[in-house]
Amino acid sequence: MYSFTNPLVLLTLSVVLSGVQGRAVRHRSQVCYEDNELRALERFSMYADEFCPTFLAGKTSHLPHYVKHFDKKKVSSACSCYEKTATSLAPAATAALSTVLSSAPPAITAVFASPTSSIGGAVPSASMPSVSTGIPAYTAPLMTAPVVHPNPTAAAPNTVVSNTPAPAQSASTATIDSAPSFYTSEGPAPTDNGNKYPPQPPGAGPGKRGLCYDGKTQAGWSALFNGSQYATYGSNWDILRGGQLDASLAYVPTIKVDASLNNNDWNDTVPVLIEGGTKALFGSNEPDNAGQANLKVADAVTVHKKYLQPYYGTVQLGTPAVTNGGGSTGLAYLEAFVKACTGCSFNFVNVHHYLQRSDMDVAQYAQALKDYIDKDIPAVQAKHPSIAGLPIFIGEWWLWDASETEGGDLMDALLPYLDNNPKVLGYQAFGGLWEGKFINSAGTGLTPAGQKYNTMSAAAPAATGS
Repeated sequence: MYSFTNPLVLLTLSVVLSGVQGRAVRHRSQVCYEDNELRALERFSMYADEFCPTFLAGKTSHLPHYVKHFDKKKVSSACSCYEKTATSLAPAATAALSTVLSSAPPAITAVFASPTSSIGGAVPSASMPSVSTGIPAYTAPLMTAPVVHPNPTAAAPNTVVSNTPAPAQSASTATIDSAPSFYTSEGPAPTDNGNKYPPQPPGAGPGKRGLCYDGKTQAGWSALFNGSQYATYGSNWDILRGGQLDASLAYVPTIKVDASLNNNDWNDTVPVLIEGGTKALFGSNEPDNAGQANLKVADAVTVHKKYLQPYYGTVQLGTPAVTNGGGSTGLAYLEAFVKACTGCSFNFVNVHHYLQRSDMDVAQYAQALKDYIDKDIPAVQAKHPSIAGLPIFIGEWWLWDASETEGGDLMDALLPYLDNNPKVLGYQAFGGLWEGKFINSAGTGLTPAGQKYNTMSAAAPAATGS
């Protein structure tokens, strides 16, 4: 039988308290909080407490599931922050032992905070407290598969989708290399998340504009948008944020599967992203395009049900992002998908829209996109209850082969319209983080289009399509 006077117990309490206080202070250190690695470690602290000392001592080079995609040097830096901050607070924890010995052991909770932007705001998070002088304790909620509303569109927009909590995982049975697929907590599941559902979508509030990027995007280019009121998030057709997206910008992952319709990293990664502030999940990228996801309708349905549907009620879910092609592609594919996806739930309709400069000028393209948003998509939505009335997300749009000057003209013609159209939830111009689009050819600044995407006010309403 253990006693609070047992030296081993005293030492254990000291370490626990130092770790709890250390994690709170770490969130006030921008040096320690530059990347996702530290957030991942703190998110799975029960494992990090075992893993970090072993890793820093060079006794293992193997990375556990929750950080296996990160660079090992960054993991080492994050572990150093994780360990050294807690160690420096050990005397304070020891001084608090007298209080602990005379009362019941404190409930241990995880403390999280959103990364701050240069304009003083925080990357939005429906579940995390903002950084302040007194950082509140926060117990991570249980993530479970939500109960799907039998007719999701019949429910009011702010209907709470109730969940049945799953049993919390016992820390005593956990191992470093068996991180849970869904995050758990020793605390009770929230009884009411009415103020969190639906969570705000990307771009809600200060801006609807997103930034597309990929492996060719140079680190630092997205920092040119740091502090923008309008460009507030980015996506890269993947589930790994990478180092190309500035910490001040939110991130939206995209489901991508192999030939067997599997993504073995999805359920390890998405919960961590949600804790970090992600509020939406993009469906399959252009499943109607042989050069992209290239999925049969039945396969796209399988992917949505397996990988997106379990998160309904936790984050916003998009339909597969279809092209604006003809025949069986584009909106025809979307119709076939929603017909086949029985019991599926969505929060927005995701579409792409491209046309060629050789076929039309900027003004003609602007009108074509407006007609697509105001007429074509709503006509399809009206025929299908599961997407009727949902907001529209323009995941990609551009006039191919437009010059840099014409790119600026595109912004003039479309940004006020898109920002002021209540049907439009958000959008990502394909100017993105590439040279010749939003980044100038020297890679040192923004093109005219990039400058307008960064700062152009949406105050002047534009007429919708005729």
